[in-house]
Amino acid sequence: MNTLSIWLSATRPKTLIASISPVVIGASICPSTHFSFPMFLCILCFALSIQITANFANDFFDHLQGADTNDRKGPKRALQANLISLHEMKIAIMAMLCIALLASIYPIIKGGVAFTLLTCLSMLLAIFYTKGPKSLSYSGTSDIFAFLFFGPVATLGTYYLLTGMFSIYALIAGIAPGALSNSLLILNNLRDEKEDSKANKKTLVVRFGANAEKLHLKLMLLLCFVVPISLIMIEKSHFFILLASLTIIPIVPIFKALTHANSPSDFAIFFSKIGILYYLYTTLFFIGYLL
Repeated sequence: MNTLSIWLSATRPKTLIASISPVVIGASICPSTHFSFPMFLCILCFALSIQITANFANDFFDHLQGADTNDRKGPKRALQANLISLHEMKIAIMAMLCIALLASIYPIIKGGVAFTLLTCLSMLLAIFYTKGPKSLSYSGTSDIFAFLFFGPVATLGTYYLLTGMFSIYALIAGIAPGALSNSLLILNNLRDEKEDSKANKKTLVVRFGANAEKLHLKLMLLLCFVVPISLIMIEKSHFFILLASLTIIPIVPIFKALTHANSPSDFAIFFSKIGILYYLYTTLFFIGYLL
């Protein structure tokens, strides 16, 4: 594996839809007269940079805190496999933060104090998501972060930066990508329950058990079906976003298989399915709103 491939793998490219989806959805519901492609690119670059920073920091601090071991059932991490040194990962984290800061300059000028504070908070959370025993990841509060910042906060923030206005419609539209982002996190925690418990990582699975988290996951997936219907009830227009509700069709077999899943390998097969569902929902919502 060459150096570029190693670093691309470390960004966890299959998960990056989590930062792309809410920005695309927030932009798609923006009136065409307010849409700015340069602003859209800045927002998207910022969102991707923050997620990659969080992924790098997660790799870095999980390695230091003993959560990533050779017993890990998920994909090998760069530091765990000794493909990247701690020093190199530190530099990469700082570089991604610099990119995020550069991408945020135009949005900060447009968004003022509110977006300045949001930018700072996002950067801090990206680092402290995993750092220390009281971090979001280790205290079991990461689900809230994933849901809000890769959901309603991102869609509403995108909409506000493009239009200069707040919108309950944009806020509700962000619930679905937030739920899908949280779904991937729940799957990750279900798969890694034993290793997380040994590392004193108090995820919701460790705290409340696998059955409770399976129910949590099912509720998150159902929100994808409910959100488009709720939006149509609010505006009584853009009926084609019901296309996004068609994602309930591939969810049904996932529900059935999830009920009987118990081992890490059982949960691992759902990652690609939820990932495809994430892309499918985003695409159908985008197309449906523009029709």
